[in-house]
Amino acid sequence: MKLKSLKTLLPLISVITLTLSACGNQPNSSAVEQSNIDAPLLKELFADKYKIGTALSREQIIGNATSVLPFVNQQFNAITPENSMKWERIHPKEGVYDFEAPDASS
Repeated sequence: MKLKSLKTLLPLISVITLTLSACGNQPNSSAVEQSNIDAPLLKELFADKYKIGTALSREQIIGNATSVLPFVNQQFNAITPENSMKWERIHPKEGVYDFEAPDASS
């Protein structure tokens, strides 16, 4: 990618990152409304090159924290479970397994 394109893209990525971070702290806000900027969507900007992803928390994946999901759907075309696939979450103690969040993300 050319340097000029990077200079244009970095402010966009910064705004989206800050918006996404802020959405997690404001459960009653609409993430899409907060990201109302006149800029191309990340997933469309790189559609012919690769997928653009983000990490979601367990609460977001299973549907308990949904305020950020419209923004995620708007900007990203790939998700990764933030901590839900870590071994201590899936197998917290002997004989106990919890696949709720990993199963919900598929």
